[in-house]
Amino acid sequence: MAESKEAASIFMDIVFFRTYLNLRQDIETIRLPEGFGEMADDPVKLSDWYLGLDDNQQMIVKEIVKLTIAEAVYRFLIILDNHIGYPIPGKISDFAVYLQTYQSLDDRSRNLPQEFIRLNLSNTPGYDDLQTVFFDRVRGEQE
Repeated sequence: MAESKEAASIFMDIVFFRTYLNLRQDIETIRLPEGFGEMADDPVKLSDWYLGLDDNQQMIVKEIVKLTIAEAVYRFLIILDNHIGYPIPGKISDFAVYLQTYQSLDDRSRNLPQEFIRLNLSNTPGYDDLQTVFFDRVRGEQE
């Protein structure tokens, strides 16, 4: 079995490629105004640009940002729900997310949980995927 640092590295590689890079590539297909790249590095210029937009344009920017945030979280939860195949090729493996309680801070620092509850049970009948629960909340916020 992979050591903790190696497993964390595998997880972050998958998150980086499947969430960050793919989403960044998708966003780059949106046509941004000339010089926008320089504005992104200067919060004042970016704010001035945004405030110079009319109300409809500002609403479009806000919608793009909201959709981008939702898509990033969704892609991340797909990884946690283990819908990407086995993280370690050739080995039956998955990522597990737990809520853990401890008797003391010392027990926490030694990783000795008193109890733990697995949160991502997407492959277990009767349990919803994390991404499904997330989008239900997003839809509820929009109503």
